[in-house]
Amino acid sequence: MRAIDEMHKSTAKKLTEAEYIANYRRSQDQSYLSDLYRPYMTLIYGTCLKYLQDVGLAEDAVMDIYIGLKDKVLKHEINNFSAWVYRISVNHCLEQLRTDKRYADRKNEAEDMYSAEIFHPNDVDKEKDLQIMEACMLTLSDTQLQCVKHFYYEKKSYQDIAGMLSMSYTQVRSAIQNGRRNIKNCMTTKMASQHEG
Repeated sequence: MRAIDEMHKSTAKKLTEAEYIANYRRSQDQSYLSDLYRPYMTLIYGTCLKYLQDVGLAEDAVMDIYIGLKDKVLKHEINNFSAWVYRISVNHCLEQLRTDKRYADRKNEAEDMYSAEIFHPNDVDKEKDLQIMEACMLTLSDTQLQCVKHFYYEKKSYQDIAGMLSMSYTQVRSAIQNGRRNIKNCMTTKMASQHEG
C-alpha cells in the first residue's frame, strides 16, 4: 500500500471530524480532507479487499474513494463520518463489480454481505437482538442453517459452500437469501410480541 502511505501527512493539531469537515468546506484545503480520511484508510482498505478480493484493486479503490470525497464532502450533510464513508466505500466497490461482467457472481455475494445487517446488530439492544437471532436461526432448515453459517460467520464464498455441501451455486445463493429472510421475519415477529408483552 505504498501509494496510500505516501498520502500527505499534516502537522496541524488534531481537530474533531466536524471541524475538519467545516474547515475543508470553507477553504477546500486538501490537508483537512486527508487528515479526516487517513484514520479510516485501513478500515476502508479492508472493506474494499473483502468486496473486490484483489489487493491491487483494493488499493486503487482506497485512493479513488479519497479523490471522490473532494466533491462529495461539499455536497452531502455528514453527521457521522465513519458510517458515511463506509457506505461510500461499499457503494464504490459494488459499482466496480457491476461494471465488470467478469465479477457478476462476486457482485451477488457482495450485495448479500452488505444487505445482511441483521447479522450485525449495532443498537443498544445488541445482546438481546443476538439472542433472538440465534433462536430464530434454529428455525431454519438444515441446509439454510449450514449455508448461512458458512457464508456469514466463516466468510466462505458461494462456490466454496457449494463444494462443501455438494450443492449448485444457485442452490447456495437461494438458501442464503431465504434463510436470511426467514431469520429477519422471525426476529420481527418475536420483537413485536415482546413489545406487546
